[in-house]
Amino acid sequence: MYYYYYTEYDYIFNLLEKLKKEKKLSYQEFKEILEGTYFILQKDIDNEDWYNLSLSVICHVSEYLPDDILLNEILLECISASRVFLYREMLNNKSIQIKNCEPTLLEEFAKNFYTLDSGTVLTKIKKIL
Repeated sequence: MYYYYYTEYDYIFNLLEKLKKEKKLSYQEFKEILEGTYFILQKDIDNEDWYNLSLSVICHVSEYLPDDILLNEILLECISASRVFLYREMLNNKSIQIKNCEPTLLEEFAKNFYTLDSGTVLTKIKKIL
């Protein structure tokens, strides 16, 4: 499934609204919302609306995600693609399963790229400024 057109944006948005309201999704819906978010972050990170939707998905999915290895890994890939590494640190405190997931080499490289000498980790937007 490709998540590039606005109808797909609407689909992800509607799944997010369902998650906010019901505080749960089916396994397939969690998988689709995370895969769609990852696709957006890979293709349209410069589109502010899509980027903000992606960050909202990451926040809400993090709160309600079931303990599933595949879904956790997709969520971690979304976090890495968003370049907001603080989410990973927060999830490490929430879930032992996520804490035990080793960061990928690409994630470590990106985090180091966005980290100042003082140890402060910047988001992509702050790095640009």
